[in-house]
Amino acid sequence: MRTLDLALYLGLPLMIGGLIAWNIGAEVAKAWLRKNDSSYSPPSAMAMMFIGGLFTSIGPVKSYAQQRRALGQPTGAATAFWAGIATSLGGMALFFLLLFAGAN
Repeated sequence: MRTLDLALYLGLPLMIGGLIAWNIGAEVAKAWLRKNDSSYSPPSAMAMMFIGGLFTSIGPVKSYAQQRRALGQPTGAATAFWAGIATSLGGMALFFLLLFAGAN
């Protein structure tokens, strides 16, 4: 199997799977904050457009995890968020590593 095929079959699914995982974790955390934290205000549409969903989710996920830990509740959405980012970055590193290895 060519390295380009490996890059497509191994790297891209990891990137996409990680994207799905962090997005779900972020949305669960934001939904919990909207319901349980009166001081939470969602990011503006302008912020979402210019800096994206990932970077506007880091603060709310951190706040979610701190508040849930203080209440003694599990922080699974934050774990899914950070695991998704790690998986996505790992998939991207694998993709580029295999892509450049095959560019003889």
